[in-house]
Amino acid sequence: MKSFALKHALALLVALIALLAGGAFAFAHSQNGNGYGHDDHGHNNGHHGKGHGKDDHGTPNPPAPEALSTWGKMPRNEFGSPIAETASTATGVDALILETGCYKEPCTEASSWEKAEYGSEVEFGGLKIADIDEIGLSVYIADSTAGHSPMPNIQMEVNPKVAGKTYSSLAYNPGETTPNVFESVDATAVPSNPASEGWWFSNATVATTTGCTLASACSLAELQAAAPEAEVSFSLGLGKGRDTMGEILIDEFKLNGTRYTFGPEGTFKE
Repeated sequence: MKSFALKHALALLVALIALLAGGAFAFAHSQNGNGYGHDDHGHNNGHHGKGHGKDDHGTPNPPAPEALSTWGKMPRNEFGSPIAETASTATGVDALILETGCYKEPCTEASSWEKAEYGSEVEFGGLKIADIDEIGLSVYIADSTAGHSPMPNIQMEVNPKVAGKTYSSLAYNPGETTPNVFESVDATAVPSNPASEGWWFSNATVATTTGCTLASACSLAELQAAAPEAEVSFSLGLGKGRDTMGEILIDEFKLNGTRYTFGPEGTFKE
């Protein structure tokens, strides 16, 4: 009996040792076979899907991009009390929101309308207009009471270096887009109606000298030929002029291969 019990005890001991050894091997393999291992709890819901967790192969995700501190609302270029902010809309779209309305009642003249602007007074200084080969935005016209689309504009403060003038606003007015859908606007395209769209200078002397006036705007190519040395002296902004009230969403702005997007945290550069 003692011999039988001893044999069985030894057999159980051998089986237990084998079991423990197998478990240790499996544990070591799970730790070392895939680098960091799979992390089911990584945070992958940062801006545009980027976060600080790990992907399915155990590689750490890049950190979420930081919003640009040099972009924001530009009150000195505004009129009235408009809205110019970045946010996530009720439909889940991240965008720059420009909203203007009549800030005094009744609205009887153009001076009664608000003006909004959002952009940077730092990043674009020294940008030569002649070097621009891509510029445009994606826009959604959400609301208007005027019977047509209240379009945004691109506005720069520039040194035109024309007719002895050192300062002028340079603006781009796009043609109307379809309301309630996002559409791309190419500001390098030849305007189909120069009386309402295209590039123009605010300074009367510069406008007359170049031919790029509000009444007869230029294409980008015409502007570059008429003012070949012009450069941004201070700011570039996306705005809504003092024409009709309405709400505009802009989800991206492109300039020379750089893409700017907008969200609750601000403006992002890609």
